[in-house]
Parts: sequence; C-alpha cells; structure tokens
Amino acid sequence: MNKQNRRKLKQTERGITLIALILMIVIVVILAAVTIRGLTGNEGIINVTEMAAIDYNVQSYREQVEQEVRSIIIAHSTVGEEATLEKIANDLREESLWVKDAVAYTDTKSPDILVTVTEGYTYQVYYNETYGTVFVEFVGQGDSFPSLESEFAKSRVTITSTASAGEGETIEKVELIYRGEVKETIVGTSASYDVEKYGTGWYKIRATSSNGNIRYNWVRVATVNGRLT
Repeated sequence: MNKQNRRKLKQTERGITLIALILMIVIVVILAAVTIRGLTGNEGIINVTEMAAIDYNVQSYREQVEQEVRSIIIAHSTVGEEATLEKIANDLREESLWVKDAVAYTDTKSPDILVTVTEGYTYQVYYNETYGTVFVEFVGQGDSFPSLESEFAKSRVTITSTASAGEGETIEKVELIYRGEVKETIVGTSASYDVEKYGTGWYKIRATSSNGNIRYNWVRVATVNGRLT
C-alpha cells in the first residue's frame, strides 16, 4: 500500500472515530437529560421521595394527636373529671410542645377540635363521650377551613349536612363515607343522604373547599327501620 492510500485510510478512520465520538456525546447528553427528568420531573424520584416523606410526617402527627387526646381523656377520667372539648384543647396547647394551637368549636351541631402542629399540619378531633369514641383526621394546612354541621333524622332515616367555606373560598363538594367508601357526592353546600339503604354504624361526612382543606362530621346511625345495631 502506497503512502497516498495509507493517508486516505487514516483520514477515513479519523472521520469514523470523530462520528462515533459525536454520537457517544449525543447519547450521553440524552441519557443525562432523561435521568434529570426522572429525578426532578412531576413524577420524579426526588418528588416522589419528598411526597412520601410528607405523607409519613402527616400520618405520624395524626397518630401522635390521637394518642395525646386519648391520654388526656384517661387522665381526666382518672380523677373523676369530665373530659370536655375545651379541656382537651387546653391540655393540648399547654402540655404538648409539638402542638402550635388547638381550638375547640362547641357552638355547633357537630362540635370538634382543630389541632395545628408545629410543622403546620392541621387535624380535626372528634370525641363522643357517650360511646367513648375518638376520631382524628388530617384536614389540611393554613388558616381557612370549611365549617360543617350534620345530624341524623331518625324519623326520615336521613343525614342532613350544611357546609360553608372561609372568606374567599367556596365549597366544592360534600361526600358521604360509610365503612371507608364514598357512597354519595353532592356538589354544593347542602346535602341530604338516605342512609337506610346502607345500614347502621358510623358515617363520615366530608366537605372540601376550593383551597383543598377539609372538614369532617361523624354521625352514628343506631337504628334503621326500627332495627338496632
């Protein structure tokens, strides 16, 4: 092979090497972009991890609130005192360092307590003295929460609810939940649910406002068509 042919061969090899290098760089850039998108995109690993951490914190605080409320109730009953919602809210504020605020709402058909922890999560506490029942649910963050009042009309076997939103907000929907399942959804502020077809037990009514915050009511239906639980 003469010098001219060898020179052409080397030039060809260099050209192929350069093309291969460019292709490799392009592939690396594409893979890097895909990796970054996977880490930081809407459903990226980082975002999913952050959401999982938030969910864990929300659930952990919910359990703490419930345990603290039950402890307060037991402490008052031990000394022969009635554990009212006002006393429970006051003890939560004074005794729990991780509680930022606790307010009892008693001037309503559905009295409850809103508890805000130091990280800004707010929980709704329901306590029924008759049955010794405590329910705690996470209802959102911020200062504006909907109001909700519900009651069971035994003669009509219906649960009626009325919701109202905070200033500048609207009620998006009111839902009837029975045994963990949403049975009915009403768009608006007033709802009436015929519960005879579902049966006896505890019902949850959930009002959702336009800012995403929630308010619950818990209603016990002890009889349907004269049948007791």
